[in-house]
Amino acid sequence: MELGSVFEFTAVDFFIILGLTYFVYWMFFKKSVNERKPENKLPELKKDLTLDELREYDGVKNERVFLALFGNIYDVTQGKSFYGPGGPYHSLAGHDATRGLATFNVSAVSDVEDDISDLSPSEISDARDWESKFKCKYPFVGRVLKAEKNDEKKDS
Repeated sequence: MELGSVFEFTAVDFFIILGLTYFVYWMFFKKSVNERKPENKLPELKKDLTLDELREYDGVKNERVFLALFGNIYDVTQGKSFYGPGGPYHSLAGHDATRGLATFNVSAVSDVEDDISDLSPSEISDARDWESKFKCKYPFVGRVLKAEKNDEKKDS
């Protein structure tokens, strides 16, 4: 028996050693998710807002980014690269985004209360799909309140 045949190093041996080395690194040296530097998170905010108040949360006037969908307000601040200034969905920030997401037209937002009864069933379904994603991904803030009319303010 030759000594060279016992210590022969093949490609299979190389990949086994490589895998074991990575495993040891992963187990002992890689930082866990909990040890990573926490993001500068804002405290959770729970409150109902009118559409006028909601517009303040567009990522420009306020650090937080909110949008509403079917009357529910979500804090999408963690998705600021999408919904914040310069993001592809920034025009939805601070607005009721139901029509925009239902029609896949991000500029279809209104500064006043929007009646979505003219949307087709498939558009409503698309918006409901977005809503289920928002419910899973972003914190719920509150509900959109109806704006008080000037007549109601005078009576008070």
